[in-house]
Amino acid sequence: MLTENKTIYIHQSNIDVYKAMATDEYLLQSVSAGKYSTAIHVYSWLQPCITLGRFTPSDILKKPCSIDVTRRITGGNILYHENDIAYSVVIKLDDNKNIGLELCKKISKIIQTVFSDFLIDTRLILKERNLNDRRIPCNETFSRCELVYNDEKKAAASAQKNNRIAILQQGSIYLNHKPENINKYLNQPTGIVNAFNKVNVDKSIFMQKLGKLFAENFDVQQNGIKLCEEKIFIDNLISDRYRKDEWIWQNFK
Repeated sequence: MLTENKTIYIHQSNIDVYKAMATDEYLLQSVSAGKYSTAIHVYSWLQPCITLGRFTPSDILKKPCSIDVTRRITGGNILYHENDIAYSVVIKLDDNKNIGLELCKKISKIIQTVFSDFLIDTRLILKERNLNDRRIPCNETFSRCELVYNDEKKAAASAQKNNRIAILQQGSIYLNHKPENINKYLNQPTGIVNAFNKVNVDKSIFMQKLGKLFAENFDVQQNGIKLCEEKIFIDNLISDRYRKDEWIWQNFK
């Protein structure tokens, strides 16, 4: 397989959750097929929505749910999206067994630099993961690598998918985010209270700074999807997977 030494960067503001997840899967497949060496996607949400982790039990949600819901291909737990900025990064795998952790550290340091530009302090914490309970919202769990504010609340959340050829990391950066809003959509509210972080930054400027640092650190050569057939492929993923009840509501093992 001949891999082009080319990194693609996609920036999208106000997109729905179905297009976001389909674009991320398209990028994982493209890197795996050798079309790109690296792929980056930075985006914000059209409206409040929820993503379930790949193995999150779907019965924790009320059905039907009054906001858009889909399931990610990455792990992790249920996540409520509203004012967060989201990203995905896909890289080729190599023989490094710690590549997933190293990717998480690299991305966390990039995000930390953007926060620093706004004079907001964050800390990178490395610890044992506590993801045993898949019914706990993502902001209440910790993975091996976490970026937190000074009050110990999570500044960002992330999850990964390793298909043995490439690795995808999806993440959300919490800006003026109220994760406790998820309680109204759960069958049994989690009891999350006062999780709100007020971060006084301009979201569009934050996204621009984040994209610029991603481009510098991953050597971006191409901006945006250029071919019509690629957009059609993403649209097919939306209709064939991310909007389908069989994908969203099935409990995977």
